[in-house]
Amino acid sequence: MDLSALKEQMTGLDLRTAAGVIADTLVDASLHQRAVLASAYKEANPGKSWDDIFAIFEYEPTALKSVAYAICEYHHVMKGDRGHRVMLGWDKIDELLRGIRPGQVCGFGARASVGKTTFACNLIANIFTSSPHPILFFSLEMPAAEIAARLFAIDQKIYPSHIERYFTASCEDPSVASWASKYSDLVIVDEGALSIEMISAKYDEACHYLGRAIPLIVIDYQGCIKGKGGSAYERASDIAMSLKALAKAKSTAIFTLIQLSRKGGDGTERVTMDMARDSGQIEEACDFLLGAWRPKMTKQLELDEFKISILKNRHGRMGDFDMIFDSRFLRIKES
Repeated sequence: MDLSALKEQMTGLDLRTAAGVIADTLVDASLHQRAVLASAYKEANPGKSWDDIFAIFEYEPTALKSVAYAICEYHHVMKGDRGHRVMLGWDKIDELLRGIRPGQVCGFGARASVGKTTFACNLIANIFTSSPHPILFFSLEMPAAEIAARLFAIDQKIYPSHIERYFTASCEDPSVASWASKYSDLVIVDEGALSIEMISAKYDEACHYLGRAIPLIVIDYQGCIKGKGGSAYERASDIAMSLKALAKAKSTAIFTLIQLSRKGGDGTERVTMDMARDSGQIEEACDFLLGAWRPKMTKQLELDEFKISILKNRHGRMGDFDMIFDSRFLRIKES
């Protein structure tokens, strides 16, 4: 294949004419050769769209993708028109993570009672307040009703202890329906003991229900997923690797809560990477890994310290963050 001659032939031609000029070459061209031809045409005609070029040159990659196709995908991710980066809604953390992108997994590890579910609910509230997009939330431990009540408390600044009394008295309040419409693109699955295959099927079902792709899956929590293997370590490792494969297959971001091992102490101690390792190959499977702890959790404080450390960051720097846990309204804010 004489690329120099072909580039010269294709310069200035519209796509269909160019394809016609090299039709004989395209007939027997391999997938790799079609990618090379597409790149040659793009080089000769930089104003043409990559998508249009790939379509006319009939380049449809499988798992084997050319660099040109991969950089085209990256361009679409950055633009947000083929999946998009998911921001968590805390400016200082987002500055370092630079968004969870399609195919990436972010783990959030903490001991019991630190506030993993509350953090996930705050993340969801952040997204639907600042830049709404569909979310599929797998609440594998708590019923959907409890999750909705927590979101309501966070949004409306109602004491969690007053929620039951409020809904007993105000169930017909039209403002509740108005509030619920804010979260119309949030789908909650509260079935327990789901396998990765079942989660994948639920994702497809939720996309069909909403009529569009869902850029973020939130899982509460990873230890409730059914895994394969003889030992607990093997099952946890299988789940971690399978979640990564699921994120890539569905071109979606996954935010998964992780229960730390007993090395995490009572939740007041700083979280380190080795606390997650007892839960399987989590650090290898995650693109990002965050750890959380509350140094004064044993004291009854309305405004408590909530510490977060970035233990792994696919996009660069690590960092520690001082947050505030407002137990009055279940809010987690930057200090």
